[in-house]
Amino acid sequence: MSVFKELVKPVDSLRSQVSKNACLALQGLFNELTSSQTDGQIDTVLPILLKRAADTNQFISEQAMATLVIIVNNCSDARVFNSLQSQALKTNGAKEKVGYCYTALLEKMGPKVRNFSHSERMIQVIVSMLTENAAEVRNQAKMAVHTL
Repeated sequence: MSVFKELVKPVDSLRSQVSKNACLALQGLFNELTSSQTDGQIDTVLPILLKRAADTNQFISEQAMATLVIIVNNCSDARVFNSLQSQALKTNGAKEKVGYCYTALLEKMGPKVRNFSHSERMIQVIVSMLTENAAEVRNQAKMAVHTL
């Protein structure tokens, strides 16, 4: 859907109100459409949302995080996990937000995590985050382990 590609552009806007409203629009789409309609769009929106979630402007970062949580909760578990795995994480802030997404994914799955086809790989990734230099990344990994 080209709608998602067009909405990603204003998410990256320097104008915080424009960015926030684009996040809200994405939240609406991911809430209202089925996972079969939105799963293919995760790779389009996730990189920019992770970037904005790690932004120093709390006004924008909170909306981006809320959008990420909605994506985790409304899309298929395997698709979300695969998309998180494919992200090139350059900053500690982005790594921390990915850790938060893993925690949200684990909360969503609950006991079903035992049957998740990628559970072993997810555990390996979370445990590897425990060795990161940045305290915020390690703390988020600890939260994911605790949730597990």
